[in-house]
Amino acid sequence: MAPKIQWPLVLFSMLAGCGGCAFAFAGIANAMGESISVTLFVTIVAFVLVVVGAICSMMHLATPKHAFAAVTHLLSFSGISVELIMLGVVCALMALFAGSIVFIGNATATLVLGMLGALSGVVLAFVTGHGYVISAKAAWFTEILPIAYLGTSLAAGALLFLLVSLAADKEFSAKPWGVPVVAASIVGAVTIVAYLAYLQSAGFDVASQALVTGLAVACGIVVAIGCSLALLRCAAGGNRQTLTVLAAVGFVGALAGGLAVRMLMWLFS
Repeated sequence: MAPKIQWPLVLFSMLAGCGGCAFAFAGIANAMGESISVTLFVTIVAFVLVVVGAICSMMHLATPKHAFAAVTHLLSFSGISVELIMLGVVCALMALFAGSIVFIGNATATLVLGMLGALSGVVLAFVTGHGYVISAKAAWFTEILPIAYLGTSLAAGALLFLLVSLAADKEFSAKPWGVPVVAASIVGAVTIVAYLAYLQSAGFDVASQALVTGLAVACGIVVAIGCSLALLRCAAGGNRQTLTVLAAVGFVGALAGGLAVRMLMWLFS
């Protein structure tokens, strides 16, 4: 019998991880002097993604009773409880960061909240994969798995940050978002290494899942990294429409590739 993909968990880890990493880039951009319209808009979009991801996770628990049990055992520090803790921390920091921008206007407070948010967003993306590292399943029992989750989330988050920023601010400058584009390219390369290392370490029969593997490679590697490199090349002189199209296509590719990697985890369980 073919393994069943747990779609609520697949969507949770991808959406929450992507939202957390987009928020991380917003915090970094704020520290680099990006406009508040950009960082605020990105934070709002990231918050929506994280909340939708959390809802997907709750759907997997099937009944409110199971959800309540997960909350009451929060301090057990199991995989689920750590995910819930990080979801709460990231959402709280997002709200505080946005509130600091809109209501307080204190640059120091916003900077501190943004940097704490950057750290927590990355940690959230990592723990959404780390909870699956269990000895009961040989294909999951490797620390490379959460690194692959983190890498795909960072790539998608960086490209989402660019896409939202281009839509939010017509004066969005090339200098601050150069770092996220470079990061997306570097992270994409790291994701390739982590993904291939994960396949090798778990001894996967890639040929048995050629379609999903091809989707991961084509979208997550070729499309996402190709668009990131193109963005790097035309960032200085490229027109706004070209940049937006590249960011949109790259984001969709990174998202599809990340989902494919998570599908493979279940298919090879």
